[in-house]
Amino acid sequence: MRDHLKAQRRNLSMGCLKERFNEKDVGVIKAARILDFTSWPSSENSSDFGDHNIQAVTDHFQNTLPGSGINAAEVEREWNAFKVRMYDEMPVETINKLNLVELDRYYAATFPSIVAVFDLIATLPAASAEVERGLVR
Repeated sequence: MRDHLKAQRRNLSMGCLKERFNEKDVGVIKAARILDFTSWPSSENSSDFGDHNIQAVTDHFQNTLPGSGINAAEVEREWNAFKVRMYDEMPVETINKLNLVELDRYYAATFPSIVAVFDLIATLPAASAEVERGLVR
């Protein structure tokens, strides 16, 4: 019975999320994985890491970014410089332990566009109020 309730909750959550996000949103949702620092690869495998994620985010928010003073081309340039700096300054084991607060603290002045995009990604809602109400019941 308990497994059945869990399955119902999961199905309700998935249904509500599918209603909330359409097919074109899937790319930006997948791109949010870039904020999972535990998934960042070793420096040997980092040359094109995250490039598609950043592109998906800048494409998705192409109308929002300029209104916030963020240039999409600048985000992509900063992304490449940011990766180089991260891997030059610390081993991947340290990168894997980073969080967004530390990233903001140490890199906002040097990479303001990429940090702003990371903050934007972090604000994407993971659930809707309807799902939250359903899980409380």
